[in-house]
Amino acid sequence: MMYRWILAADGVLAVSLVAASLAGHSALALALAAVLVAGLFLAYLTVARTMRSVENGVYLLRAQDYGSRLRRVGNTDADKVVDFFNSLMDRMKRERLKAAEQEHLLKLLVEASPQGIAICDYDGNIAEWNPAWERMADIKVLEACGRLKKGGSETVRTGETEVYSISRHAFMDNGFERVFFLAESVTEEVRKAERAMMTKVVRTMAHEVNNTLGSVSTVLESVADTTVDPDMRAAAESCVRGCRNLVDFLKGYSDIVKLPAPELVSVDLKAEMEAMLPLLRGVAGEGVEIRMTATEKDATVQADMVLMERVMVNAVKNAAESIGGVDGMIVVDVDGKVLSVSDNGPGLRPGEEELVFRPFYSSKRYGRGLGLMLVADVLRGHGARFSLRTADGWTRLRMEFA
Repeated sequence: MMYRWILAADGVLAVSLVAASLAGHSALALALAAVLVAGLFLAYLTVARTMRSVENGVYLLRAQDYGSRLRRVGNTDADKVVDFFNSLMDRMKRERLKAAEQEHLLKLLVEASPQGIAICDYDGNIAEWNPAWERMADIKVLEACGRLKKGGSETVRTGETEVYSISRHAFMDNGFERVFFLAESVTEEVRKAERAMMTKVVRTMAHEVNNTLGSVSTVLESVADTTVDPDMRAAAESCVRGCRNLVDFLKGYSDIVKLPAPELVSVDLKAEMEAMLPLLRGVAGEGVEIRMTATEKDATVQADMVLMERVMVNAVKNAAESIGGVDGMIVVDVDGKVLSVSDNGPGLRPGEEELVFRPFYSSKRYGRGLGLMLVADVLRGHGARFSLRTADGWTRLRMEFA
């Protein structure tokens, strides 16, 4: 260090003068030597201790030990350096604590966020994610991430009847760009829009058709009662039946629109399904066998069994119609809080599992798309997760209660 070379030079000069004074016995030389020695001592106090304090401070900075402090040494100049260093360490400790608290808060917010967040590494591969992303991400979501450009977004409907909005963003990390994805559930908004559309269509149709058919039916009934022509009477009665069938057709949609909110109570799902089995066998009809299986797990759930009976009737009816009544098998299974209805029918076509719960969708030629739509509405009211999928020769409606 430079200050050590200065002190060494002063020391050499002082030693030389002392030697000269002793050799020549000069009083002036002795006085100069004494002054130089005193100056050397003062230089040590003002420079050496100051520089030692600086060295200690540099060591603490390198070790990132922001909790330690330098001790005052009793020298004005050195103590100024010590006080400045200690104030600097206090400030750095506060800033480090503030940064750590902000980082901890940010981590908590990311973990608790209802939005799915996935952060990529420098190679663009997803390396970190929060719990919400883990719940949302499936193959369709990941495929959408691969298609997105920076700042782009895409809406994805998964096989679990969920709809997500996926967007791609980026941030700078150590001078390099890192990509991250956000996934937000818009399922409820889509459902509300679909239900609002369905409600408006159903109410408009019911209002117009019921008003028109009411007048037409009255006229046709009068014709059937007053005409003496048997062919005319038969035609009029046939038209009246057609009007009533059309009214009943619309009533099915109206019942969906007016579906009540579930009144949840604690029930034993296994016992309820066993009690419902005779009814379900009657719904399935001849040629279709219904079998029930259950595990020993606790099957206590919160449910409205009046509405759940409608769910099971529609599920079994849909399965029986899919089978067609020839060597059919329907299995009702209770596995704890998971209830499923499986059939060995031809199953769903590719891509159909994403459509079956949507309003008005039906794979049957004369279907109205009401059965599974009602199932979906009731199960959502229960807060249950559900899906309908075909695998290994079986089509399974799976309902998982909270």
